[in-house]
Amino acid sequence: MRRGNRELNREIGLRRSSRTHRGFSLVEVLVTMAILVIGILAVARLFPYGFLSIQRTANISKAQAMATAALSSYQTPAEYIDAGLPDANGQIVDIPAVLPDNLAPATTTELAQLQSLLGFTLPVGFPLYSFSNVNRIKYVHGETFTVPASNPAVHLLKLGPVYNIFSTVSNVPSDSLVVHGSNLTPVVESAQPTTDNPSAYPTLTSPSDYAIDYARGAIAFYPRIANSGYAVPYRTFLMTYQGYASGATAPSAITIQIQVPDVPAPQPGQIVEPKWMAINGSNTTVISPPGLSNAALPAIFPGSDQVSRRFRLVSTTPGLNQPFSSDPYEYAWLTPQETGNANVGTLIFNPLGRAAADVNGSGLVAQKPLQVYVDYLVYDNHILRDDRSFPTSRPYDLELSVSGIDQQGDPMTDQTTYDGLYHDVPGDTTLDEADLVIVNRTTGLPMYYAKNGTIYTYNPAAPYSPGTDLPVGTVDAKNGILTFQQTYIESNNLQGVPLRVLYRAHRAWGVQLQQAAAQYTPAAAGQAPTSDTYYIGGGALGGSTSRVYFSPSEEGKTVTLTDVYYATNLPSFNPADPTTYGHSYQVTAQIGTLVQQVGGFPMVYVDVSAIVPNATALSTVPTGLALRSVEGNSIKARVVWHDNLTPGQDLFWHKVDDDEFRPGGSLTLIGGSQ
Repeated sequence: MRRGNRELNREIGLRRSSRTHRGFSLVEVLVTMAILVIGILAVARLFPYGFLSIQRTANISKAQAMATAALSSYQTPAEYIDAGLPDANGQIVDIPAVLPDNLAPATTTELAQLQSLLGFTLPVGFPLYSFSNVNRIKYVHGETFTVPASNPAVHLLKLGPVYNIFSTVSNVPSDSLVVHGSNLTPVVESAQPTTDNPSAYPTLTSPSDYAIDYARGAIAFYPRIANSGYAVPYRTFLMTYQGYASGATAPSAITIQIQVPDVPAPQPGQIVEPKWMAINGSNTTVISPPGLSNAALPAIFPGSDQVSRRFRLVSTTPGLNQPFSSDPYEYAWLTPQETGNANVGTLIFNPLGRAAADVNGSGLVAQKPLQVYVDYLVYDNHILRDDRSFPTSRPYDLELSVSGIDQQGDPMTDQTTYDGLYHDVPGDTTLDEADLVIVNRTTGLPMYYAKNGTIYTYNPAAPYSPGTDLPVGTVDAKNGILTFQQTYIESNNLQGVPLRVLYRAHRAWGVQLQQAAAQYTPAAAGQAPTSDTYYIGGGALGGSTSRVYFSPSEEGKTVTLTDVYYATNLPSFNPADPTTYGHSYQVTAQIGTLVQQVGGFPMVYVDVSAIVPNATALSTVPTGLALRSVEGNSIKARVVWHDNLTPGQDLFWHKVDDDEFRPGGSLTLIGGSQ
C-alpha cells in the first residue's frame, strides 16, 4: 500500500515536471517577438531626433562663436560690407535690390537682369555659385589702417582671399583694388580774379587741403615740386560728390579721378602757387556712373564732395622687392595670384609711408604714418579664416572652428568633387594646389599648406610641391584638428607665432559681414537706391512722403538721419510758413524688413511719421533739404551652413546672426520739436 502510493506520487511529480519545462509554443514566441520589435523600434525612433538635436545645438554654438570672432576683427566704423560682383574686367559693380536674407542659388535670369541693368558682361562660365547665398554680399568698402611700422610694411587684408585681376595699359599697372588715403579738407574759394586778388591763387597752406569753387566747377591742390625720384610726374586724386544733372530733381552720385601734374622747381625767390583746374577737364577720368563723359559732369552740390589721394600700384608682379620711388603713396602685392584670380590678400607699402611728412595749417612739419583705405571684393565667403597661434607648449595642435574639413576628392553637394581651396573657378578642371593654406599673420605670407591629410612647408620659389616640400604635420579632417610635429616647432622656436588658417568645410559653412554704409547719399534721379544711397518718398519714383527708402540689401541695418525737416499735424502748421515746420536734429532707427514696390523697384524704408510725434511728411520747404545726411551705425556677422551632405539633393540652410550697434559719434533718438 505504501509502496503503491510512492509510485503514484513519483508519477504525479514527473508529470508536473514535464509541464514545468514544456516552454512556449511558436505562437507565443512570435507574439512576444512582435511586441518587442514594436517597442524597440519606438524607442529607436527617438535616437535620431536626439542626435539631430545635439548636432544642431553644437552647430549653433559653433556659428555663434564664429560670428563673435568675425565682429571682433572689425572695429573701424569706416569699414562696411556691400553687395558687389566683379565684371569681366575685374571691376566691382554694386548690386541693387539684393536681399541679405536671400540664401538661394542665383539664377541665369537674375544675372541677365543684373548685367542688363548695370551694363556689363560677366566672363564666360562665371559660376552662379559666386552670386549665391552669402556670396551675394561680399564687397568691402574702406578697410582702414595706417601704413604698418613693420619692415617690410605689409598688411594682410582681413577678409582674404580676395578677388583680383592684374592688367597693364600704356605701361600703367592696375588691379581690382581701390587704395586711397584720408579725405582732404576743402577750402571754399573763388577762382574768379578780382581787383583785390587779380591772380585768384588759392590760399592753401597744406597738402592735406584742397580749394574748390562750386560755382565755376574748379578745383586746386597744394603744388608738388617735380622730383626725379618720383616714378611718375603727377599725383592722382579720387573725388566723389553729388551733382544735379540738367533737369534732374535729385542729385546723382559721381566718382571721378583727377590727375594733377607736378610743377617745375621754382627759381630763387620765386613762390610756387596752387593753380586752378577744371573739374571736368582733360585730366579727369569718370569712374562712375559708367558711360558719363567729362562734358556731361553735373555741377557739385556744395558740401557733398570728398577728395582723397590715391595710392599708386607700382607693379603687377607680387613679391618682396618692389620698385618703390620717393613717393610714399605707393603699394604692391606681396602674395602671388592663385588659380582663378584669387589672392591671399597681403599688400606691401612703400616704407616712406610709415613716416610721411605732413605740413599742417601752422606750417609745421610732422612725421606720421599715412592712413590707408582699401576697397576690395572677398573671393568667397565660404572660405573660412580662423586666426590661431601655435601653442606655447606641447602638444602643438590647432583646433579649427568647425570639423569636417574639405579635402581633395571629397564629394560636394553640387555633384562635383572638391578640388582645392579655389575650386569654384570658371572652367577649372584641374586640381588646385592645396586643401587649406596657413598664413603667418606677421609676415602676411603663406607658411604651410595641406594636401591629402599632410601639412607641408610652403616654398614661395616653387609653391605647392609635396614631392619636395617638408612634411611637418597631419590633418584630422573629421575632427578639424591640425597636429604639428613637436621637434619641428621647438627646433624652429615657433611657439606663439600668429597664424591664419584658410579652409573649407563640409556643410558649406560660410561667414558674411554686413555693415551699414558710413554715409548714404541721395540716389540718382529716377534710379532705385543702391547699397549706399537713399531715396525720399514723393519724388520722381513716388512713394510715401514720410518715408526714407533704401535698397533691400540694407534691411535691418541701423541708420541716423540728421537735421530732419517735416510737415506736422499740429493746428499751428502752415504749409507756406517755414517756421511752422518741425525739425529733429537726429533720428536713429532700424531700417524695416517690409518691402514696398516704389516706382517699380523693391525698397525697404524708415518711416519718420512712425518715430517722430506729429510728423506727417518730410519737406524741403524750410531749408531746401528734407534731411542733411544719413549715416550708418550697425554691423552684422552672419554664419550659414546646411544639413545635407548628399550630393544632388536640395539644401536647407541655417543661419545665425550677431548684430552690433556701433555709433559713429554720440547719437540720440530725438522725437521732434516744433
